[in-house]
Amino acid sequence: MKLRRQNLNFQIVLVITLLVLGSFVILGSVLSVLFRSSILEREYRYLELLVETYARHLEQQVDKTRSIVNAYSFENSLRTAILQDDPRQSLYMLALAREASAYLEDIVLINPRGIVEASGSLRMEGETMRQYLSFRRSLESGKPVMDTRAVTSRAGAPSIGIAAPVIHENETIAVLMGIFNIERFAIDFLSFRLPDEDMQIYVIDESYRYIIHSDPDLRMKTRIEVLSGLGIIRDPLENFQGDTAAGSERYRPPGSVTDQEIFPYRMGGSRVVQIDDALHVNVQTGILPWYMGITVDSYELHRPIRNINLTTIAAGIIFSLILSIALYLYLSRRLIRPLLSLRDRVADFEENMETIRPVFSSTNELSELELRLAHMSTTIREKNERIQTMYEQLLQSEKLASLGGLVGGLSHEMNTPLGNAVTMISNLKQEFSEIQRQVDSAALTRSGLEDFLSYGSDAVNHSFINLRRATDLVKNLKQLAVDQGSMRRREFNLFEVVQGVVSSMGFQLKRKRVEVILNIDRDIVLDSYPGPLEQVFTNLIGNTLRHGIPGDGPGRITISGQEWEEGTIRIYYRDNGQGISTEVRTSIFEPYISTKMDDGGSGLGMFLVLNIIQAVFGGEIVLEDTGPAGAGFRISFPRTPPEGRRDVFPVIPSG
Repeated sequence: MKLRRQNLNFQIVLVITLLVLGSFVILGSVLSVLFRSSILEREYRYLELLVETYARHLEQQVDKTRSIVNAYSFENSLRTAILQDDPRQSLYMLALAREASAYLEDIVLINPRGIVEASGSLRMEGETMRQYLSFRRSLESGKPVMDTRAVTSRAGAPSIGIAAPVIHENETIAVLMGIFNIERFAIDFLSFRLPDEDMQIYVIDESYRYIIHSDPDLRMKTRIEVLSGLGIIRDPLENFQGDTAAGSERYRPPGSVTDQEIFPYRMGGSRVVQIDDALHVNVQTGILPWYMGITVDSYELHRPIRNINLTTIAAGIIFSLILSIALYLYLSRRLIRPLLSLRDRVADFEENMETIRPVFSSTNELSELELRLAHMSTTIREKNERIQTMYEQLLQSEKLASLGGLVGGLSHEMNTPLGNAVTMISNLKQEFSEIQRQVDSAALTRSGLEDFLSYGSDAVNHSFINLRRATDLVKNLKQLAVDQGSMRRREFNLFEVVQGVVSSMGFQLKRKRVEVILNIDRDIVLDSYPGPLEQVFTNLIGNTLRHGIPGDGPGRITISGQEWEEGTIRIYYRDNGQGISTEVRTSIFEPYISTKMDDGGSGLGMFLVLNIIQAVFGGEIVLEDTGPAGAGFRISFPRTPPEGRRDVFPVIPSG
């Protein structure tokens, strides 16, 4: 059987591809490990710069508002308006101050009692502002003060107060306070497009509340004790050195605040903390004791590392494909083609027994292999010729041995009718002599003549019957010799052919007292080879007589045959002999297997039967299980032999 051409090529390409791809996967993993720290450090620095940029922006806006308030608190015109109780001038100044910053919800002038005297928006006159710590501390200290904890303004938005005293002759005559609208700043601030839509930005005040958050539902509502307890933020006032209104009233979360980062990385004044799948980067602002922070998904943060793996794997796939194609072409020319050529020559040797001719390849190993195969093919061919010669000799011996038995049986079969005929003719000759004597002596009587004629008629009829029987035996022998001596294909009746074989072996069957019962459909006509079929039954009956029936018998052979399926004939051969041993059953169809090797058996009988059934008729023969006694065979073959029949073995009688 020829190997499929693509198998070896495919296996080589597959192995090379897997090896190269596996190398690149390992390389990608190694590169990821080697560059992981630098990649993460780069990402962390980027996040640090981003959060610090946002923090500086917040500081700039708050500082701008504080500068505006401080600047206007020193305006002489505002001081003069207050001393002269000129609300119109005060309102004008406050309106100019309010327009200077987009995040000033309002700027108000508060008297020492905490009542708004003038408002830049003309909406807060007469209201009290004592809820702002910055107002109280600025009034008490006579210095500018800024709230560090957000409160809800009159407009309902989170805000902080930035207060500056108005001094006249070392006395605080009023407090100028700007209300910085955190909500308005957050709306504009969060409108900046973040690099990653999954990022969240937040600002935490000293009360541990989100005063700015990407999620509006969290602003001014959520206290983050859990985050503080985990070390994401510290006490906002722990290291703050600015001038604020914070004091004992500020909120402190329950439990202690740990100083140990969960993720061991620190840059400047920022803190990077890994919690579950989120990375928190925060930095403390410089003007206020607040924390500006960014939360990013760790999966996204590690994208560059995954990209290294994916890029390496993609490069590995491309490189492995290119390398595989190149190696495939190279190996096809240097290895695959010589191997395929050698395979074809081995196949020719298998079919035609032609000596393998060496074709020297480009590699020493293949050249050596071809030389060895050429030498091996020559040796096999020579040994096969010797075996064939010995085989033909064994076949000839088998044929002569069988022929001797057949001639002996036929001589006995023909001796009986011929002997009877000779006896009757001898007696008739004596009667003729007696009649002649009576005629010569004129003593012949009518009754004597009638007796002679009656006896003569019976003798002639009896002799004719015996001679006819002998003639039939010769005719059958001639047809059997013609069929078995040739491979002529013709139409024949199955029953008649099997009956002819039984008749030709009548002497052996009678000597062993073996009865043959034929249950074959007499209408089965085959277009096939009767000679090989006669050989099959000759061998089977001969094996029964030689191996199956001990001594002088008796025994019985039953041969049944019918059309099993359309176009298929099935024959059952069974005897009631002593059976076949387990050792012989496993190898009964192999050559040189016989229990009578020492008694002249060749061991080729069943081997020839198997090959005739398979090679000539395209059928099969199966040894059936008949128990401890007897032997049985099931033979199946088509009515018409298949095309391409091979005459593998010569057709000879069995021993």
